[in-house]
Amino acid sequence: MEPLKNINHNPRALLSGQGETVVGRAAPRFWRSRLARWLAVLAFIVGIVMLTSGWWLPAIGQWLARPTRVAPVDAIVVLGGRYPYRDQHAIDLYHQGIGQEIWRTGPVELPAGRLVQRARNLAQEQGIPHEVYFVLESYSTWDDGEQIAALARERQTRSVLIVTDWAHSRRALCVISQHLAGSAVTVYYDHPRDLAIQPDNWWRDAYGREAVLSELGKMGFYALRYGTLPFGC
Repeated sequence: MEPLKNINHNPRALLSGQGETVVGRAAPRFWRSRLARWLAVLAFIVGIVMLTSGWWLPAIGQWLARPTRVAPVDAIVVLGGRYPYRDQHAIDLYHQGIGQEIWRTGPVELPAGRLVQRARNLAQEQGIPHEVYFVLESYSTWDDGEQIAALARERQTRSVLIVTDWAHSRRALCVISQHLAGSAVTVYYDHPRDLAIQPDNWWRDAYGREAVLSELGKMGFYALRYGTLPFGC
């Protein structure tokens, strides 16, 4: 019986690794081919996203923006921020006879509290009686909901109209409804009309992109931190 023959008759080839050159060359080709396939898939996905952006970008804005509902209420509630636009809109609604009181949320401690002071001064300058203007100290939308629910119980309020921006409306109304759950308080909503940025064009402006992306991020945080789900409210 003949002994097994050494396939590689060149000892130097064994020492130098030349016997593995076929495998060594195949490996880069394999990875280049795999990378090319992944890049093609990625390019396809990016193309689909870009082609359909005219649909899903407005859809995001329209989902964030809750429908406005205006009716006579016990109190018009201005959520902190965007002075003087939200405040002026609430004052106009009051003068139209929509609300009997104005509640204004926001920080009270200085220096952030200066905004609330300016809002109160604006209301008084435009004829809002001191006794119907209430400041609710808050530092977040979650605080807004807590303070609104507490004052509604204290004053036996039956209806409120929330004034905030459209991009903020879904999260704000979800939080407020969460705090008012089990009560008989009816919640309405309206927004200032000064913004050129609307649900169907928000991505074309830096402020609109910042507002929408910020809201989406905060919704995720509120869902994890407070269990506030942005559906059905």
